[in-house]
Amino acid sequence: MKYEHVKTVFLFILVAISLVLTWNLWTYQPAYDVVDNTQFLQDVATSDERKLEDHIIPSKIIYHDEKNILGSTENEYMKSFIKGMKKWTFSNIRFVNTPTLEEDFLSFVHNRQGIEVIYPDQISFNVFQLMFEIQEQSFPESYFDRIVFRLKSPQSQVVTAYFVDYETRSVFEANVNNVSRSSFQQLEEKLKSVYEPYFAYQIEDARTIFIPEKPQKMKRVQSYFETIEVEKFWKSLFNSPEYVKKESLMNRDLYTDGPRVLDVNTQTNMIEYTSLMSSGTEGPESNNLLKRSFTFMNDHGGWVDKSYRFASWNRNTREIIYRFHEGNYPVFNAQGLTEIYQRWGSMEILNYKRSLYRMLNFRSDAYQVTLSSGKEIVSFIENKHPNFQQELLEDVIVGYVFVKNENLEEDSEFNEVFNLTDVSLEPAWFYVYDKKWFQVVMEKESGGKTDGLE
Repeated sequence: MKYEHVKTVFLFILVAISLVLTWNLWTYQPAYDVVDNTQFLQDVATSDERKLEDHIIPSKIIYHDEKNILGSTENEYMKSFIKGMKKWTFSNIRFVNTPTLEEDFLSFVHNRQGIEVIYPDQISFNVFQLMFEIQEQSFPESYFDRIVFRLKSPQSQVVTAYFVDYETRSVFEANVNNVSRSSFQQLEEKLKSVYEPYFAYQIEDARTIFIPEKPQKMKRVQSYFETIEVEKFWKSLFNSPEYVKKESLMNRDLYTDGPRVLDVNTQTNMIEYTSLMSSGTEGPESNNLLKRSFTFMNDHGGWVDKSYRFASWNRNTREIIYRFHEGNYPVFNAQGLTEIYQRWGSMEILNYKRSLYRMLNFRSDAYQVTLSSGKEIVSFIENKHPNFQQELLEDVIVGYVFVKNENLEEDSEFNEVFNLTDVSLEPAWFYVYDKKWFQVVMEKESGGKTDGLE
């Protein structure tokens, strides 16, 4: 009996130990850190780390009063205004909901004296507070594509900022501190003295586009572009570069570690990185997507040129585009040589396309080109664009076309030795129609080509 009793106790202890071990196995969670994909990027930088305000820059600034619409896209004036904004602080952010706003949104935004700062696409308060000073600890989970600065009333001593989302007709109001009534009025007077005349092109009740009124004088820029070695990218884009295999085809080099592929077109100097990893159906929160995109560029040294600027994004498809700028003018190319394209999944980048060019500013043989006036351009678009529908016209701007010069000059040997590409940036008018960019090419533009509408 004593033996049976001992055996029973021993079996009970074994069962208890088994249960404890089973419970530990079921509930055990390894102490893994949550690692963002960008943490895998290797330290093979091709550029210095950048700040958001270096690459998220307004596309134009408009000054309104009772008699004038004046505006500018000039880099010098843009930098000066942003430098002033950096000294201001924003507080008491609140949603504006008034009958006046609901009845006449466009009049509320545009038809009062003030300064309108227009961004190329929506940005969030979450991103804005990383560039400028917001006093609140929390702020709206909302977006805006322009900020209107004005005195709240003719007698007011307080400068007010209105953060406007054109798409949703949402407006948030905030107090602007560290700027007095008199200093703000001095700023307005300064803008009136240096900005050029613009005109308002209103598209029914949908939007108002502000376009330069006079013929535009711009410099045709000729320069060299350096080709960046692709090794500086592939070594930083793959988690474990030592496992990457390279295969060379006609005009293409493929780098892959299995689930990720880097396709290098050696003829066009374009690269495309694709991740085949399943990343779920949900993308990163929209408020964090632009920040994540920017951090990704910093982490792998992707800002090879400080002239790439935020151009547009789509929150639904999680696509983001940065475009090369000369001064504050966007530069376009049909092959995508002036764009950085990203598409994101839930935790990592799924698709990344860009060129391997970096501009070198040491040629001075630029000359001036005179383009048509804004009103002439609008008339041309209305009459020449096939089946033109006014409500599909979104913007009209001046910019550059990126053109690779095919005829090598006397210094072509120099170009080959130093891996340079001879290019020119040709001034032109552009417009956004049905979410697509088009170049306007009118006959006998001064210094330009003779062609139709592209």
